Amino acid sequence: MRKVYEAADMLEAHVVKGVLQQEGISGFIQGEYLQGGMGDLPVSGFVRIVVNEADYQDAKNVLASWELQQSNVRPHASSDSSGFRSAWLGPTWLGPFCIGVLVGVLLALWLVK
Repeated sequence: MRKVYEAADMLEAHVVKGVLQQEGISGFIQGEYLQGGMGDLPVSGFVRIVVNEADYQDAKNVLASWELQQSNVRPHASSDSSGFRSAWLGPTWLGPFCIGVLVGVLLALWLVK
């Protein structure tokens, strides 16, 4: 077995495995259940797709083509791996964080009265 792809999370791993299966290449997900062992923390770097040695080069070609298609589909302001959408939109977590702080402050003010 040889690693052909390192996924960011389980969802991406299953998508990649499905892409390979559509081309007749059987892949296996290693590290799929690590998230349960580590709680809800992200387990980046541990979830990977492996294929048989004989299918390795075909799988690399399929995934290279798939990644090229995905890069053409994504809008320019999409999230990258660092969590930033673009210089103008700021981090992807900033909006939910601000809403959470606002709700917390309003709840605290309501409980004080």
